[in-house]
Amino acid sequence: MDAYREHYKTFPEGSAEETIEALRGLNSDRKVFLDLRSLMDQQLHDPWGEPYCLLRSEGGAKPIFYSKGPDRTDDGYAPDSDDLGAEQPKQEAQQDGTSNGG
Repeated sequence: MDAYREHYKTFPEGSAEETIEALRGLNSDRKVFLDLRSLMDQQLHDPWGEPYCLLRSEGGAKPIFYSKGPDRTDDGYAPDSDDLGAEQPKQEAQQDGTSNGG
C-alpha cells in the first residue's frame, strides 16, 4: 500500500474490495501493487473464513486491513476487541483515550 501512496500521493479509496482491486491493477495506470494471481477470482478471507475488514482514518492515514477475530464480530478494531491486524492503532487509541469504533 505504501508503493501505491508513493505513486499516486494518496492511499487507495473505497471499500476493502475496491482497495484490493486498485492494488491489483484496476487503477488509472493499470499498475500492479499487489500480485494475487492465484486468488484473482476469490475474496481474501481470514483464518475463520470471514472477509477482511478495512479501517480508514481521517487525514489520509494508511488504511488498515484487519480480521474480525475468532468471535467473527466486527468490533471496528477497538482496543478491547479480539479483532486482529498487522498494524497497531489500538495501542495509540488507548493512549489518547479514543476508540476506533466498536
